[in-house]
Amino acid sequence: MSGRKNRPVRDIPAATQDVVLVCRKCLKKMKGGGFGPAGDERLDRALEAAALAAAVAAGNDRPQRVAALRGKARRRRLLPVLVGTVACLKICPKDAVMAISGAQPGQWLAVPRGTAAGDVAARLGLAFATRPAEPGAPATTPQAGPDGP
Repeated sequence: MSGRKNRPVRDIPAATQDVVLVCRKCLKKMKGGGFGPAGDERLDRALEAAALAAAVAAGNDRPQRVAALRGKARRRRLLPVLVGTVACLKICPKDAVMAISGAQPGQWLAVPRGTAAGDVAARLGLAFATRPAEPGAPATTPQAGPDGP
């Protein structure tokens, strides 16, 4: 037998704060992506790009190092969010992708095509996202004047 049997468990440092699971089958069904600025990216890649852009906007020097890395595994380890694809989640919405946040495992999202990655990140509760109004909160609409609505 080889010496692998007695190898200790080791820690691998990562900057990851959040984990998102995205259904691989839903991604495959969405031909042409449907996310990102041009609408041609997959949801998992659009979320990683949004995390990188948020880090750049925050003035962090880590994104330049992340962008310079060529290996996908090294690059993903330095992002604030780890977006992983998983096998089919058995909920197959039409023209949407299923996503689950590790911070909120009880809340699954069916993300329709064309949704901005920042909005998805905020709904998933990711640390780098700006928080929009809660879904149950009253909408802010312009007040009607004396002429009526």
